[in-house]
Amino acid sequence: MALGRGAAQELMGAASDEQPERYAAASPMQGLPRGIRQLIVHAIDDSAMHIERSRTDAVAARFGGLEERLALQRF
Repeated sequence: MALGRGAAQELMGAASDEQPERYAAASPMQGLPRGIRQLIVHAIDDSAMHIERSRTDAVAARFGGLEERLALQRF
């Protein structure tokens, strides 16, 4: 199962536009514990997950009242 090749749809059993509630419930951002700092690590040369996803998660955590740090690493 590879990201970007239908893995999420295969895992969720439907496309996001077909089951938006299911995708919302499975969102990692919905389950973040409050009051705990978040460290988001992203590989600079990651070809499966675009860096914008991690940046979006960092912004969402900040707006949700969480202290976060986005670390870009070369692996």
